Amino acid sequence: MEGPSPEILGALGGMFAENPDAIRLVGQGGEVLLRNVAAMDFPSEGLGHLCAEERRGRDVSCPACQLVASFREGSHRRWNVAAPAPGKPDSKRYYEVTLCPVRNAGGEVVAVIEIVRDTTATLGLEQFLIRTAESQDEEILKRTMEAGTLIQTADSLREELGALRDMETEIVYRDRLVALGHLVAGLAHEIHTPLGAVVSSADLLRRRLDRLAGEPASAETVLPDFRESVSVIAEGARRIEGVVKSLRLFSRVDEAPLKEVDLHEGLDSTLELLRYRIGETIQVVKEYGRLPPVACRPDALNQVFLNLLVNAAQAIEGDGEIRVRTRRDGESAVVEIEDTGVGISPDVLPRIFDLGFSTRGRGRGSGIGLALSRRIVEDHGGSIEASSTVGKGSRFTLRLPLGAAETR
Repeated sequence: MEGPSPEILGALGGMFAENPDAIRLVGQGGEVLLRNVAAMDFPSEGLGHLCAEERRGRDVSCPACQLVASFREGSHRRWNVAAPAPGKPDSKRYYEVTLCPVRNAGGEVVAVIEIVRDTTATLGLEQFLIRTAESQDEEILKRTMEAGTLIQTADSLREELGALRDMETEIVYRDRLVALGHLVAGLAHEIHTPLGAVVSSADLLRRRLDRLAGEPASAETVLPDFRESVSVIAEGARRIEGVVKSLRLFSRVDEAPLKEVDLHEGLDSTLELLRYRIGETIQVVKEYGRLPPVACRPDALNQVFLNLLVNAAQAIEGDGEIRVRTRRDGESAVVEIEDTGVGISPDVLPRIFDLGFSTRGRGRGSGIGLALSRRIVEDHGGSIEASSTVGKGSRFTLRLPLGAAETR
């Protein structure tokens, strides 16, 4: 059987010359008919026999064995093998070996093209990518577990937040009850004196009338006493009516939640209700500017005025002054409540609006009033600030938007 013609060998040589893979053309007797420049680095037998003598011809990893099988079966073959690098017996390289039968005109296999491609770098890259993917899988799993933990933590925090909100609602409710208790005590004090006068005068008038029924008397004799008793009753009723009116203005229970109101009315009604708390030793000075009506929840803002004025009165030891100022500043209504009390130290001042914080010590303050006041003012789109000098007093400044009527 003749091998490939010189023309075929020449054509193949031209095709293989510059190929970077090691290429040999092997004849039926194992002789090398042709090899390119890259194959020159390998021995003449290419990768050579990688199997033991007794297994030669049967080892699927051996290039020589596969070459014999390719001649015998006339089949294409491709596999991977690890072998020492050319001239470096101690090193290991990875190769992809491809065998392509060459047939003559009669269809007989007369030669086999052996292509050896060094895949060490490619395999290394694949292994790197595999390791990276595995590492990423582990990282994804780790992150997934962490995400699960974070979700559980978030759920737990959400439950705790709900509990805190419930607690805050309860605390605010309790504070309002305390404030209501103070108001009730003040109202009892304010109403007690005129009511006592009304009752006493009415009783005196009733006894005089009973006495008149038994002993005639001239009108000139009894009318002055009657007039005096009626006058006392009328004055007492007027004072009681004033207290009730102030209470109604303070609570605004008969008005809508949001209404345009005169802030001065709220301040005046709150001061009237607190007259018994302020006492005779504290002078109240009003410096009211011109303010347009402000859209707000009157009962809520009056609660703020109450908290600030009570704090101002409690801060004053002995004689002192509470000054209430109002003014317009651009598109804001400004209310200032200033006292001449003991003041607040600089290290404590930043915390006075924190829920539960009190400057009056354990058992004397709930630490709710200022926190509630800030929340109410911020709900109205405004702000509240405090400044203080120890020994000289404190000033609280409220700012409320005048444009609330158009935006709410």
